[in-house]
Amino acid sequence: MDDEFKKLVTDKIISQLEEVYDPEIPINIYDLGLIYEINIKSENSAHILMTLTSPTCPTAEYIQAMVEEATLSVEEITECDVELTFDPMWTPQRVSQEVREEMGFYAENTPQDTQEKIKQDIAKQQEVQIQAGFERVSENPQANDIRVCFNCAVTDKVRPLLKGYFNNEEIYICTKCISKF
Repeated sequence: MDDEFKKLVTDKIISQLEEVYDPEIPINIYDLGLIYEINIKSENSAHILMTLTSPTCPTAEYIQAMVEEATLSVEEITECDVELTFDPMWTPQRVSQEVREEMGFYAENTPQDTQEKIKQDIAKQQEVQIQAGFERVSENPQANDIRVCFNCAVTDKVRPLLKGYFNNEEIYICTKCISKF
């Protein structure tokens, strides 16, 4: 079993784990930072080392079962061992940078005006309803144009956005959020 095979299978497992969501937090477990290691032990066997946000998590067994199911859905894997650990303990710093930005946690170098725009768009999210007729946003925004998904506040630098209108006001939604609706 070569490194290329391991990487291919690991990438497939990650893709499946990105579809498993913590039932209490609307973030997938991979971006949430709950997966510590993915080890391909043989051509058909994987070992997943993971944690939970809390040792007293009431959905621990459910999440572990979902991790096993997601891993076994990769065609190359027929055996999966999911090991739970709390060493080290999970912290919010383990959340991916993309998700931190979506949640409104900014990197130290995020400009103040961008933070304010994101906050406004998050507030607008409460009053906007999805409508048909979104169109792809042009790839060349003006330099001072900050476009943000009204639903998750991700910018068009992170994920492609679609443009639509609500109450004659231009709004944007990312390609990930539109699939939820």
